[in-house]
Amino acid sequence: MEYAARQELDVREQPRIHLGELQREYTIVRKCCRCILNRVPLRRRAAHAAPRISRKDSVLADSVLVRNLRRQGVRIDRRAATLWFERGALSSQEMVEFARLADRGIRDIERWLQVPAARRRARKGKIFYFISNQVEISHARRRTIFLPLFRVRKRSAPYLHETFHLLVKCAHCPLWFSEGMACYAQSYVSEHFGGYDGAIFTRGGNRGVDVDAAGWLSRREGKAVLPFLGAEGEPPSLFRDRHNVATPFYVLSQSLAKFIAKGMAAKLHGLATSRDFDRALEKATGKTALEWKKDWLASLANRRGKRETPPKTFV
Repeated sequence: MEYAARQELDVREQPRIHLGELQREYTIVRKCCRCILNRVPLRRRAAHAAPRISRKDSVLADSVLVRNLRRQGVRIDRRAATLWFERGALSSQEMVEFARLADRGIRDIERWLQVPAARRRARKGKIFYFISNQVEISHARRRTIFLPLFRVRKRSAPYLHETFHLLVKCAHCPLWFSEGMACYAQSYVSEHFGGYDGAIFTRGGNRGVDVDAAGWLSRREGKAVLPFLGAEGEPPSLFRDRHNVATPFYVLSQSLAKFIAKGMAAKLHGLATSRDFDRALEKATGKTALEWKKDWLASLANRRGKRETPPKTFV
């Protein structure tokens, strides 16, 4: 308790420095990442579409942002997490509160998945969170999570989603399971343990995702991504067209993951981290992915317009 109380007030502001070369370097990197926009006709730049930059450029931009925030940002240390915030954008109270949520989220996810104590102790150090206006889309890399500052301010940051990705290394899972389970996890943990659901694509978390999924399946966009559920691969333009491709894919993936995951929290960690996902799924549940998909589609037939009663929500 003494440690927690002390850490609640441990807001360490790094010395203020001039950005100088760092800021110029970051500006150059961002321009390089955006240069592809000039090659895309204006009529194809949909409101929710974004060009996909190369992994090399993305890693470079992230590394410069990390150096920037480490040198002039505001740092908060918690037991399981260290966070860096862009200076002057949030109040001290807002930063401390989000740091508390992030730290608690790590422990809540592990508790929900019933991760053995030995594995928790073997966790490779803290998870690092970088919160900045320079981050446009939330993402995770190694032990680091990048979150848009405006989403943290509005309490809509998918911090539980990204934390789940780091705690559960789904290296051999198909994309629909990896992303669908992360979406399911952030809704489940926020509804039953605490925090909030930073839902990006759904309107009502797990209790409303089936209705949303049924709605997408009645539309051309939903039918177009359906073949990629229960199978390997990803829909074309998944990372460029967030409205017409990413949204239906993520909603359908979350609904299918929820259908599979009910009542098997203790098996999820082993399933997600297995080297042979298809075999592990059949061994754990007695069904293949395609069999689960068939049953799930049948269950959605009568789901349109029927939302589940929301469970008690914590903060």
